Amino acid sequence: MKLGLRAFSTEEVPAAARLAAWRDFMNQVYYCVDVKPRIDGEVQGELHEAVLGPIGLSSFKSSQQRVFRYAEAAKEDGAENFVFIFPLKRQLYFDQRGRSGFIDPGGVALLNSSEYYEAACSDDFENLTLKIPCAILRGRLPSIDTLCARENIANATLSATIGQMATRLMRPDMPWSPEAADRLSEPLLDMLCLMLETAQQAGQQEFEDRSLAHVMFKRLSAYMKEHLGDGELSPAKVAQAHRISLRYLFKLFKMHGTTFGHELMELRLQEARRQILTAYRTGNSLQQIAFLCGFASQSHFSTRYRERFGESPRESRWSQTSS
Repeated sequence: MKLGLRAFSTEEVPAAARLAAWRDFMNQVYYCVDVKPRIDGEVQGELHEAVLGPIGLSSFKSSQQRVFRYAEAAKEDGAENFVFIFPLKRQLYFDQRGRSGFIDPGGVALLNSSEYYEAACSDDFENLTLKIPCAILRGRLPSIDTLCARENIANATLSATIGQMATRLMRPDMPWSPEAADRLSEPLLDMLCLMLETAQQAGQQEFEDRSLAHVMFKRLSAYMKEHLGDGELSPAKVAQAHRISLRYLFKLFKMHGTTFGHELMELRLQEARRQILTAYRTGNSLQQIAFLCGFASQSHFSTRYRERFGESPRESRWSQTSS
């Protein structure tokens, strides 16, 4: 396999040819994918790739786009890799195996390149990606297939460590040699498996939630997410459902650097975005989505959505339906 660092950029490519060039760059670094740019058709990006034995390591910076790995392409090129995506800046949206979600910086998304998937990001997005043949990781961690397209699969401490290590390995001044690449690939594979195993063995919630207060905060957030369509969802109602005092409820949110109102709005906006990006399954209109997520008016929903995601619900819907 080719050793060293390769770089790709749309900076010197004429505007009219950028989308085709970017698709070609993506196909060279990963495998055959389709790219849908933002609503104005503009696409900008940089890709840097290094190969460490069986591991394809890459850094990715781009404008808003949606990336599709189609089943037909996977069947044609036969690429079967586990793809670990570590967002560094901005959120990543994923959809595979009928499951979808958002991964924040510090988290990890795990996808299988032999199956259909979608990954989407906003402007000014950055990530690190590790592409590894499935057979290698299945031999080390037989249960890995069950973790694809799921949230909270990784030991957060180790995922941060791997991200930092990968960032250093992508530096242009990294001294490359076949021997160095082979030596680095083994500990990196070990760390990836350990990152997943420790989360599985302890349970991600048990691993991270070391206090009863944090456990209760998670329960409150989960309850709020389940009742987003309740227009009368109030602190008092949530506290009563969990048999805690209103004072303790407010204390829990303060301990976690937020407020009840802010957390509720974030949950409603995230769920609304998820429904908009997957509306082809339900056929729900923007008005229905706003109502189901607990917004009293369409105008308020549109205003808050744009503030949070930098585009209107209609623009997100247009991007989804144009693919």
